Amino acid sequence: MAVVSASNEAIGLFVNSPVFQVNVGQGAAVASLPRELPPACAHFVDRSAERGLLEDACADSASTKVVVVDGIPGVGKSALVKKWGNEKRIDHFSDGQIYLDFAASEEGGASPVADMLRSKLSQMIGPDAVSRTRPSDLPAQYRSFTCDKSILVVLENVSSYAEIEPFVPNSPSSLVLATSSRTDIDSLETEITHVSLGELDVDDSLDLFVRVAYGLSGEEVQQVLPHDEVEEIHSVLEHCLGLPLAIRACASILRRKRVSSAKELHRKLMHSEQDVFRCREMDEVWRECCKALDPRCLDAALGFAALPVPTASLGTLAAIWGTDPSGARSIVEELHCFGFVSLDSPADGVGGASLSSEVTLLRVIRAYLQAQMLGDGSLGEVQESVHALLLSHFRVLSQELDHSLKPARLRLYDRIPSNDLVRDILKGRTEFEVFESESGLLGAVPQIINAHQGVVGDAWAIGDALWSFYSGTFRYQAGSELFSACSRSARQAGNILAASRLTVMSSGMEAKLGKAAEALGSIDAAIVECAPLSRLDVMCMFHEFRGICLAELGCEGDAVAEFTYARAGNESLGNKRGCSIQDLLLSRTYRRFGKAEEAEKAARRSLDEVDKNRDRHTYAKSAQELCFALRSAGKHGEALAYGKDAAEIFAELGEYRRAHDTLFAIAESLHALADDDDAEAFAGEVRDYYERVGLSAEYEQVSRFLESLHT
Repeated sequence: MAVVSASNEAIGLFVNSPVFQVNVGQGAAVASLPRELPPACAHFVDRSAERGLLEDACADSASTKVVVVDGIPGVGKSALVKKWGNEKRIDHFSDGQIYLDFAASEEGGASPVADMLRSKLSQMIGPDAVSRTRPSDLPAQYRSFTCDKSILVVLENVSSYAEIEPFVPNSPSSLVLATSSRTDIDSLETEITHVSLGELDVDDSLDLFVRVAYGLSGEEVQQVLPHDEVEEIHSVLEHCLGLPLAIRACASILRRKRVSSAKELHRKLMHSEQDVFRCREMDEVWRECCKALDPRCLDAALGFAALPVPTASLGTLAAIWGTDPSGARSIVEELHCFGFVSLDSPADGVGGASLSSEVTLLRVIRAYLQAQMLGDGSLGEVQESVHALLLSHFRVLSQELDHSLKPARLRLYDRIPSNDLVRDILKGRTEFEVFESESGLLGAVPQIINAHQGVVGDAWAIGDALWSFYSGTFRYQAGSELFSACSRSARQAGNILAASRLTVMSSGMEAKLGKAAEALGSIDAAIVECAPLSRLDVMCMFHEFRGICLAELGCEGDAVAEFTYARAGNESLGNKRGCSIQDLLLSRTYRRFGKAEEAEKAARRSLDEVDKNRDRHTYAKSAQELCFALRSAGKHGEALAYGKDAAEIFAELGEYRRAHDTLFAIAESLHALADDDDAEAFAGEVRDYYERVGLSAEYEQVSRFLESLHT
């Protein structure tokens, strides 16, 4: 989701606009530096020598100081800078503290440095001040605002000086403090002080472990715990090799009572029993899909689930896998052969592994399938039983996502036994962000079905749940392929009803691809085939999609008749959500053919028929449609209010395309209300978004609108 940061900026701009504030006459925000430094890490120990080096660097008043704290992953770089920065921020850096984590930014979509700098400036001096600044001028604008201030700039996980340079203020009393796993970061123009972190010694390792595990100091533990338990703690620490990350991970397991004692923890480390490190997974799927891998490689992949960061040193991996560094290196090399990790071997010979992508069950399955399909393009010797399990996994994933999106409709938590898996996947992310990251895995479904027609799985459940995602992200070609493959699978299994429904869903995607006439023929055939079943709900669905095709062909009256038929059927079934969707489609059709009054009436009905708290996705679509209809009817004040509601919900759900489409409609209404300043600000953000995601036609439309504001 490369647009997450910019999208949130656009939504924030919209929500904070004076148009929607009680006090319309309030003044502009006062520029200020943020206080973003995260709190210090709990149970920090020692590092007195390194803290002294930071203090010496801070005392140099000749020019702005740049300090890079380097060391292997897991050695405590972040903990050091947060601890020292919080101790000094009041006395040394009273004007503010800026914090930026490049690893987190990459996870959110690999934002360019210029975008990250623009985002920071927008927070500090307001979006209006930077909206028109060229990328090449942003560093100068940043230096101008931070000049001669006493600020601390913390940049985590940098990989080159090019990432540091734009954030260096022109101020001798300021300090730029960066962390990196690289030791070769340097500059010809700026003097850089390197502070290298090594592993903790035995006493500090013990002190950190017992503070995390028991809340005791190293001295207290000798008096409180039995001698045998202290000896077992030392045995555990031998696996941790002085790395704070490994020490904290092991101590946390003990603190959370996942093991009963240090002795049990040591035993598990010795025997590589990975259950202590991982949550419950779909063990059967994992085992079947990965059985061709080397057992040590599989154990290693399981161990990655315990790592909270995307990189790990050999020492950390050795502690988790219960082996020595040479054994860990051997396993890492095997993982590298399978494409799970990339290797990083610094000049000092201390090897590390960097995860090319998060090694989870999903990605291990994907890598396994890709390896099997190399060569002849087929799934080769992969057993059909494995595919059946994979389709079961797809069903769990897709239905659970659908439940999160539309919880009132299916009550899937009562039906899915393995939802712990997807709960972990959803943690901290929106449903559409998950879909973005997992679309490669879901795309394997047609290949599986085409390669082994005997594998059926729950094809209808997959297709039904994934409609919202393919439609909501405008992936019509991929959706058509997926639903067609699932339809063939269902038909071979003799499930004519499921096959017909999936065919109709595929036809709906084809209509969006300019093939409405062909799609109409497939839908008519499905209506004839399923008529003897006397399923009104199915007929309502078929006529809904028939109406979509007719609208694409420009047949307004026929499309309205189809949606009206489907609405009446849903009403007789007591399906309010179905009625809401038909009214939404009616409103779109009326609006498309210039009937603003009818469009507004249908949109209002659609909004009245959906529960905002139980089905936020459908509510947002209806609110968006009412905004569009009111704009067409010239009722721009009301359009703003409903557009606000829709844009906020779409942003929460991660549907940034829909959110920005709504923001553009709001910009047009603002222009109609003679508020061209806000209209230009919103439209500018929308144009930037369209450009980033490659929507050229939409980009040109917004560009023309912006040009019209100045003519």
